Amino acid sequence: MKKTLFILGLALLLVLALASTGLAQKKINLDKDTVEVRAIVHPYAEIRGLNDINNPTLHYLGYAGEEHNWRDYFYVVANTSIGMQLNQVDFTSKSTGDTFYTRAKIQRAARYGDDKGEQILRTDSFRPVDVNGYVQGQEGKWYLLDVKGKLGEVYSQAAGEYKAKFTVTVFAW
Repeated sequence: MKKTLFILGLALLLVLALASTGLAQKKINLDKDTVEVRAIVHPYAEIRGLNDINNPTLHYLGYAGEEHNWRDYFYVVANTSIGMQLNQVDFTSKSTGDTFYTRAKIQRAARYGDDKGEQILRTDSFRPVDVNGYVQGQEGKWYLLDVKGKLGEVYSQAAGEYKAKFTVTVFAW
């Protein structure tokens, strides 16, 4: 009888040991919850490289009809479809307020240094604002700003310093 009791006790211990190790290895989920975090990326675009502190000064001798050009490349990056607007203020004398003919245009450029792209915006002394609703999508692109100043008759603009202003604006389309 002792032997039977001993064997039953040993069997019981073996069953308990197996059961406890089985429970220790088995995960019991008591609760579970999920949270979803949302994000919004707002439309964004940026003009790079247009405002160069080394922009040259155009020097005019002063004769009638004299023209000079200035060009600068700039890069636009956007995470959405964008349009572009060009505003200009004519070359204007700081002292007298005299002005002379001013023209600006923006054209696409395949890369820095390319001047063969299509014109997308154009302003001049008679039309100082131009807008193009769509110029690019979610990407980065090169553009060329080409500025021209042309003097009128010799007496039409006083000698002295003149300044023109060109503002390029990008907007979500």
